[in-house]
Amino acid sequence: MRNDGPYLVPADPNVTMTQEQILRATVDPEVEGRYETYPRYWHGYLALLKPQLLVMDYYSILMLNGMALLCLLIAFVVLLFRHDLGRFSPAFVLAFLLGSPVTVSLNMQYYSCAYITLLALIALLVLYERVKSMDKGMFGSIFLLVGMVTNYVDFLTYPIMTLGMPLALLAVLQRDSNRSLGSYVANALWWLVGYGGMWAAKWGLSALVLGPQTLQEVVNQVIVRSSSQAATGIGDMKTEQAGSLSYYDALYGCWARIVGATALRVLIGLFALVNVVYVRAYKDGRMNKVPVGPVLALVFAALLPFL
Repeated sequence: MRNDGPYLVPADPNVTMTQEQILRATVDPEVEGRYETYPRYWHGYLALLKPQLLVMDYYSILMLNGMALLCLLIAFVVLLFRHDLGRFSPAFVLAFLLGSPVTVSLNMQYYSCAYITLLALIALLVLYERVKSMDKGMFGSIFLLVGMVTNYVDFLTYPIMTLGMPLALLAVLQRDSNRSLGSYVANALWWLVGYGGMWAAKWGLSALVLGPQTLQEVVNQVIVRSSSQAATGIGDMKTEQAGSLSYYDALYGCWARIVGATALRVLIGLFALVNVVYVRAYKDGRMNKVPVGPVLALVFAALLPFL
């Protein structure tokens, strides 16, 4: 059998296999089936993973990446205090912890976005004063680069984190400025240009090398992933419909699974109450008024995962 893909799909569509069985079958030439390919992704994370596999075993790599993520998080918090932003550190650390860093450190595909996010946050803190004195468009260039790197190394896990947290940090750094919400939306658009442009480049190169069928696969995946129909199976064998799933069903289901349905309702209520109290206090002059642009930028960054 020709080994031209990352994992094997059984020839019999009625056969179900665990992830461990799929891995073992992929390297077994006696197993009948076909190999599922992913030409629409860059697989850039392999550029870092393969050299590690040459000198370390699987568990050593997980331990190394877990320690590296922890060191980056500590470095970021230290820089926050050095920039007199220590009071914001609990919010950023909590936001990072909600991404389940323990799970991230134990998965070779998940830690790519965590690395990019922390490195982007550190870069913003280190370069902010220098970039601020230059052309205003330089922040857009940073977000453009972050978007490109995200698409190159990520396997479509949680790329929005590499936009949301740096955008929130930029709003905190510019909390006393008169920048409008439009400037932050522009930075988000630059990230989208970098992310989407890098992906489109991969599709174009794949079509040139492997043939135009790659573009058809891209179209098929867009149709599948934008559908409201849930299916079961592996690869192209997703033929059994498990029912329809709306956007709100998926959103509520994910959060309810993380914190529990009752706790989720309580959190939504508390969030709404805090915002009502804050707005009333702000209008009554009981709070120091801050420029509206950075505040709206924080709200925009918070809403990104739900858009």
